[in-house]
Amino acid sequence: MFLHISSASVLGKGEGLGNHTRPNPSTFPSPAYALAKLEEDEYLTRACTERGFRAIFLRPAVIYSSQGAGMIGTMLKLARRGITVRLYPRNARQHLAHMDLLADVARRVIEHDDLPNLSYLVVADPYTVTNRELEAMIRQTLRSRSITLPLPAQWFSTLLRCTFHSRNPKLDLKTMGEILGVVACDTVYDPSETFRLLGIDPSQYSMEKTLQPMMVGSL
Repeated sequence: MFLHISSASVLGKGEGLGNHTRPNPSTFPSPAYALAKLEEDEYLTRACTERGFRAIFLRPAVIYSSQGAGMIGTMLKLARRGITVRLYPRNARQHLAHMDLLADVARRVIEHDDLPNLSYLVVADPYTVTNRELEAMIRQTLRSRSITLPLPAQWFSTLLRCTFHSRNPKLDLKTMGEILGVVACDTVYDPSETFRLLGIDPSQYSMEKTLQPMMVGSL
């Protein structure tokens, strides 16, 4: 069995995106990234058919962890410097995936070893959080006062995506614009079938057991 960690980005944007949702990478705010992930999936699909091995695909949402990965890590890093980011649109929902959940899913897939070939599993927290709620959680957790940095993500995304790519990450303005597009995008996944297939209790990965304690430990 080949366990491949892909990305939920291949499903594009929308609501209720689950294990059986047809990929739509062109609608993702960073379409080149999503398309590259989908091409990887399709290559493995052909390879496992030709070579006779099983392939299981994990499609995680935006990963975060106590080590500071992803968008949440960037926001917390700024908060520790006394800057609280106010993201717009305020009510855009972020669907994240705690690193512990991804590890749990991978372990259970390996242990059970009974999923059909070419199974696709969306991996996401059993809840979403809005940009407004993220800011409120950071402010409640901070032990000191901070200044507010308004960030109209959609506006900056549109502007920066008209610029250029660079091999230097600090100068890669177009990729920065695509990342901000993800922050501004209201996308909701449906991981319920993944939880059911693997016998995972969603309450074990509630906000109170994942995102909130991670913020407390980081701030």
